[in-house]
Amino acid sequence: SAHIGMVFDDPEAQLIFTSVEEEILSALERRGFSAEEVELRFRTILEMTHLVSLKDRAPHTLSGGQKQRLVLATTLALTTDILILDEPTAELDETGTTAILEILKKLKAQGRTILLIEHKFRKMQEIVDTLIVMEAGKIRAIGAPDDVIGDPLVQDIVIPDFKELKQNGRNAPMGAGDPVITVNGLSHSYDRIHALIDINLSIYSGEFIAFVGENGSGKTTMIKMLTGQT
Repeated sequence: SAHIGMVFDDPEAQLIFTSVEEEILSALERRGFSAEEVELRFRTILEMTHLVSLKDRAPHTLSGGQKQRLVLATTLALTTDILILDEPTAELDETGTTAILEILKKLKAQGRTILLIEHKFRKMQEIVDTLIVMEAGKIRAIGAPDDVIGDPLVQDIVIPDFKELKQNGRNAPMGAGDPVITVNGLSHSYDRIHALIDINLSIYSGEFIAFVGENGSGKTTMIKMLTGQT
């Protein structure tokens, strides 16, 4: 743990304090820095991970993408030589993914060793030195990103094929039959933060529904409400 920092794919598993500030400071204070050094590193990490405006927020009130940025920030605060990231952009929109990419560029320039588990590998292609493709517990390809991505076998593995879904999916017309999910006037708040406001929605059997929007727009809260997790 003195040499390796880990960002898990479930950010909530790594958040235990009552504010963003406390999460980051707890990691810094464990490294034995002086008070002045802690303050300097804290401000630098906040700015690098775009968390300045959120430093007083409770972690449980953050969106999924914001939580991922916070976990990355706390891991960076440990100042380890090796950084392992398990899908750090899984819940991030385009803006958030670009921000993480810029952070990784800076870390690479600092000489950090980075191991990245990622589905959005094309976005990371420009900074990755070696790309490893796995399937069924085996390494199917390893090498420079351009060479690996150009391999037809790899393309079959990592590029989703929706042909069968389009042929066999049940694409019921909007409003056909009775809805399987009905939401009327749904609202939800985290303290004073309004995550959902008067949501009205009907979902019908066979529909393929995509929730899109920027981080903090309420997507994760909406899903948690529908599944009874919140």
